[in-house]
Amino acid sequence: MIKTEASKEGVTIQTAIGEVSYDDIMSAIDRQINHPNFVSNGAALWDFRKCDFLNLSVKDICQIIDGVNDISDQVGPEFRVALIASNKAEWALTKIYEAISIKCLTHETRVFKGMAWAEKWIAEDRPYHKSGYFTR
Repeated sequence: MIKTEASKEGVTIQTAIGEVSYDDIMSAIDRQINHPNFVSNGAALWDFRKCDFLNLSVKDICQIIDGVNDISDQVGPEFRVALIASNKAEWALTKIYEAISIKCLTHETRVFKGMAWAEKWIAEDRPYHKSGYFTR
């Protein structure tokens, strides 16, 4: 299951819990882009620390990238995607996604092991950095 949190200042937060499938990820991407507060040059933070990717294959990862590429006209080049994964299996699959996305997508994606680093990267040189959106 992936919960989509309301976008604030251009940042959509997706939180995955339990077993996550290809269809779950594609549905969450669709919810994200169609969210009324979606901003094309905003950011997305995907939290995979409490989920299980065991049913995802590298082929699924490639198909997710193809799906994201199909909607690239809705996502601006300044859009940032931070993926957070802490266990070995999810870390490996998110790093594969990151590596393939460098060649295939127009926006930047990075993988982090912790929320603080992901939030810092998303906020760098961005308007929400000055607003204190990620300040605790």
